[in-house]
Amino acid sequence: MTFLEANGRIAADTRTSYVRAARNVLRQSRVMGLTRADGPMAGLPDDFVITRHDVPKPPEPSEEGQDLPPEVMRQLCAQPCSRR
Repeated sequence: MTFLEANGRIAADTRTSYVRAARNVLRQSRVMGLTRADGPMAGLPDDFVITRHDVPKPPEPSEEGQDLPPEVMRQLCAQPCSRR
């Protein structure tokens, strides 16, 4: 998924959510006993895990679109400030 993100095929937040989902599937499978000898995931090694350190941090929010439009700023700056 790192490769796909680096090549613009998936977004960073998509990669993060996919890794989290895979981590949850592995964790829940073990909790439900699916990795036991008679389970459908038998043979999955105990050291095959996705830790919290393997989950990429969510991307920083974009500041794009956070500023007020110039016309609104002009109107706000044109108004006198009243103090109480």
